[in-house]
Amino acid sequence: MRLFLTCTLLFGISPVFAQTHEFGFQAGICNYLGDLAPSFAPSATHEHLGVFYKKNHGSGFIAWKHGLSYGRVSGDDGNFKSNSIRNLDFRSVLVEFSTQFEFNFQKFFIGLRAEKFSPYAFIGLGATYFNPQGSLNGQWHNLRPLSTEGQGLAGGPKPYSNLALVLPMGGGLKWAIGRRAIITLHSGFRYAFTDYLDDLSGTYFDKSTLVESKGALAVMLADKSPDAHGIAGKQRGNPGRNDWYAFGAVSLSFWLNDRNCFNFK
Repeated sequence: MRLFLTCTLLFGISPVFAQTHEFGFQAGICNYLGDLAPSFAPSATHEHLGVFYKKNHGSGFIAWKHGLSYGRVSGDDGNFKSNSIRNLDFRSVLVEFSTQFEFNFQKFFIGLRAEKFSPYAFIGLGATYFNPQGSLNGQWHNLRPLSTEGQGLAGGPKPYSNLALVLPMGGGLKWAIGRRAIITLHSGFRYAFTDYLDDLSGTYFDKSTLVESKGALAVMLADKSPDAHGIAGKQRGNPGRNDWYAFGAVSLSFWLNDRNCFNFK
């Protein structure tokens, strides 16, 4: 009752609801940049889906987004003439959880002097689960257990984890539809704190050691070049550049009423 009287005295008597909490879902496309894709390949564009919750600040300029996303990425040396002799490929699912800070360039809110449209930018921190697979004779095989670059073997690099930290960044456009719904178009890059989204980073490993430890399948997937040119120590990937992936999506979300106040339009 006290809140009702305060709002009425300060803002008049037109009803408005304070939308602080927001829930929604998104769908779009996903692509990847890395050792098997020095630039985006249209044929390697795959689906992306996600759900999210936002906490909007009362100013209308700031929001925190917590999201769970699914996507697929792939890469193939056959898409790039300069890399075709290496003849490697991969595919992987991506399951990402992230928290993002959003800044609206206009006051985007329901209520007093709020805008129904705003561009915005975001940056955040997240973690992604990935599981790279490589193809051989039409079948796909999990690559991480095969230590294709000698990961975890004597003389090889350390094993990599299926979980990597990522840095989301990007922007988009928001529209308020009616009193509760919001449509958003957005795109953003993810910098991965790993170079192994594609199971490719360093040099070829000694094949005799690899076949003894992991079997013939590991050797065949580590070097698929036509002349088997992958001798031990020869450059296989680029360890100086970590992998990236990108989402582009449209989202539909809804503000949830958390308190009732009265305001003038």
